[in-house]
Amino acid sequence: MVLEGESYARQSIPAEVADFTVGVLRQWPGDLAGVAFLSGGQPPERATANLEAMQDHRTPWPLTFSFGRALVTPALSAWRGEPSRVAEGQAALIERVAANGAAARRRAELESV
Repeated sequence: MVLEGESYARQSIPAEVADFTVGVLRQWPGDLAGVAFLSGGQPPERATANLEAMQDHRTPWPLTFSFGRALVTPALSAWRGEPSRVAEGQAALIERVAANGAAARRRAELESV
């Protein structure tokens, strides 16, 4: 994803991230099998919002995610290593996976309308 630099004064909104990222990707061959994005240390909700915004662009390849850190960090924070909090950790993981899955499917849903 194309994100603002560390010293940039403001955080880019998802539409800007999507516009710039897809603009760069359009320079690549159209016969790619797909593009999978890492969260790159973004907060989980921001990475999901950026992925979702990219789905609004028509591209010749699917855009999906490979968000390890953005999926497990909320789960580990909820669990805290405590056996009594396993269900909370699992719920947090399910929530992040569902949100990212929905973001990745957004384009297919938009195209079916």
